[in-house]
Amino acid sequence: MRAGRSAAAALAPLDRLVDGAETPPFVPGWERVHALLELDSGRPADAMVWCRREGRWQEDANAPRCLAHSR
Repeated sequence: MRAGRSAAAALAPLDRLVDGAETPPFVPGWERVHALLELDSGRPADAMVWCRREGRWQEDANAPRCLAHSR
């Protein structure tokens, strides 16, 4: 659990930049890391929200090239 808190603290500056952006930038792995932290904290529903956000930049989020966890 301590590692999860450290990871969340390390992501905080990046989160502030992304949250403040008019158009969210593409940051590889950002959503996935948040999803993993949510899972580690026992919040699978919140993890699912992050996984779905991972594919938002694609025209067709159900395309075969998408990973199953991002659909």
